[in-house]
Amino acid sequence: MSQLTKIWDWIVDNNISTLVAFERQIVPDSWTAPNIQCIDIRKGSPSSPFPVENYTIAAINEEQYEIWPKEFPANVKGKLIDDCF
Repeated sequence: MSQLTKIWDWIVDNNISTLVAFERQIVPDSWTAPNIQCIDIRKGSPSSPFPVENYTIAAINEEQYEIWPKEFPANVKGKLIDDCF
């Protein structure tokens, strides 16, 4: 069983609605669990992979967040970390 599968099982068993990840530990390409919000907190560039539905990139500080929109495609959800919680 993969680590990701174990995470999904734990999420379902414990009725989790939001999952917080750090620096692409759970990448959108493998994001298959519906109705669960993932907030990916990043210190550096948003870079690829870009978010899919229910996946948000959170900037660690205001300075970083000011730079990010120039790097995002239009459909990317990015927020300041304080706005996520």
